[in-house]
Amino acid sequence: MFSSFFYEEIQDDVVSSTPPNIRVMRVQIKAHIIAIILLLMIYFALKPTIQ
Repeated sequence: MFSSFFYEEIQDDVVSSTPPNIRVMRVQIKAHIIAIILLLMIYFALKPTIQ
């Protein structure tokens, strides 16, 4: 799942006309969103055991 996501990003980089810093920003934003979702999933999975 993640590898195909990054592969598509790299393919976009090859043919894209957007400047590199904007492309990097887009990838970072997507990576942060994925990380936040994973952290929220872990938090809500562990929440019943913490209390």
